[in-house]
Amino acid sequence: MEPHSDWDKFHLNTFEMIDSLLKVIVKQLNERLKHTNDTGPENLVELSRFYLPDGQFNEQCAEKIVCSVVNIEEERQLKNNRTSAGLITQPPLQLSLYVLFAANLKDYHRALKMTSSVLSFFQSRAVLNHQNSPRLPEEINKVFFELYTLTFEQINHLWGSLGTSYMPSALYKVRLIIDNENMILEEIPYITKVELPPDAEQ
Repeated sequence: MEPHSDWDKFHLNTFEMIDSLLKVIVKQLNERLKHTNDTGPENLVELSRFYLPDGQFNEQCAEKIVCSVVNIEEERQLKNNRTSAGLITQPPLQLSLYVLFAANLKDYHRALKMTSSVLSFFQSRAVLNHQNSPRLPEEINKVFFELYTLTFEQINHLWGSLGTSYMPSALYKVRLIIDNENMILEEIPYITKVELPPDAEQ
């Protein structure tokens, strides 16, 4: 189905940008793990989910560090539409992605080691920008990573919703700002003539 409006197209592009961003993150993390842990030629980190829509286990996740988005939320704050050159445009969209990196490895000690390497990677690269990540979507200027800690109750709920048991993992809150100034909300007509009431001309 084709998008019917600029708003539909914007939301479609937003998810495409999120997908591109996650691929950049996974690529960089795989390169780091190959360099520091000698993980071999195959990529250890897989952007995927544990179970397929039909309920079957996703075999792509076997012996992998699984990268999954477990929640998306918009940063709630006062937003004002931008006005420029006679156009009212959408303000920047501020999102927080909750991204889980779970070491689905049979060797528990290796799973702990790989999880530690994931933590080290984001500690050394807490911010992505176009200087250190040229493949970052151009609408996203910066990306911030924050290790997000859950309570035991929240952990149980998360892994229950994923349909699997707990495994060594790290959950990150990934904050990004998407510049959507090209999405026009309203066009303001220019004032070309001012007409005064008849009595004002006297």
